[in-house]
Amino acid sequence: MNRKIIAVVLSIAIVLTSALSWAGVFEREIADQQAKLDRGKASGKLTHREAATVQDNLNYIKHHDKGRLSEPEKEKLKSMLDRNDRMIDKMKGDGIRKVY
Repeated sequence: MNRKIIAVVLSIAIVLTSALSWAGVFEREIADQQAKLDRGKASGKLTHREAATVQDNLNYIKHHDKGRLSEPEKEKLKSMLDRNDRMIDKMKGDGIRKVY
């Protein structure tokens, strides 16, 4: 009986750790992109309009990164974050657009 309880507790701990690590990845990625965006605005490499679009993308992702997400939802948000990050890195007017 005790072994079953220990197995259940360990399983729950593993699932919770996995869920928390996904949340941490999204939070770090969003924070990194926010810093890049701020640097791009400060340096003038991003226009006001470009910065607003990228910020809107980040806000959309932040809004949808709440609660439990299925694997397809996680992958979709990760894809959006990756596209947004590439746009910030390019910092060209022709490459900035909404990701959703």
